[in-house]
Amino acid sequence: MEIPHTAIGGALAGAQRAFERPTLTLLHKQSAPLVVAIFASAFQGRQSIGVEQLHLEVPDLLAELTRAGTPDVPDDPARVLCARWVRERWLIKNVNDADEEEYQLTSHAQEALDFVARAGGARSLVSESRIRALLDAVDHFAQDANPA
Repeated sequence: MEIPHTAIGGALAGAQRAFERPTLTLLHKQSAPLVVAIFASAFQGRQSIGVEQLHLEVPDLLAELTRAGTPDVPDDPARVLCARWVRERWLIKNVNDADEEEYQLTSHAQEALDFVARAGGARSLVSESRIRALLDAVDHFAQDANPA
């Protein structure tokens, strides 16, 4: 079905393109919040993690989530989870210059983590007063455009 060339048609086409990106596919998965939390913790300040190191860290992170009462924490072994994350395109498994296997986040996974960090409110770039000022300005312009 052809979308008409209107403002809403353009907005819909842009939204459809965005939702076809692998980043949003990853974030749409039911397990995405848990995986993002694990990667945000494990990869903090690191571009890559040795395979065995991540296999040691994942159970500790899962145990911490379980102790905190997080529902639906998987009890699969770290190797199984990491293999799943490679298949799902969250992780890439490489061999580094020292001939050691390591995991890296895919570009889509990194983009997903960045998006969640921005959207999660950890560091709001727009303050409440700035939003109020913008709303007041929009209201002022609307009144000027239609003074009735």
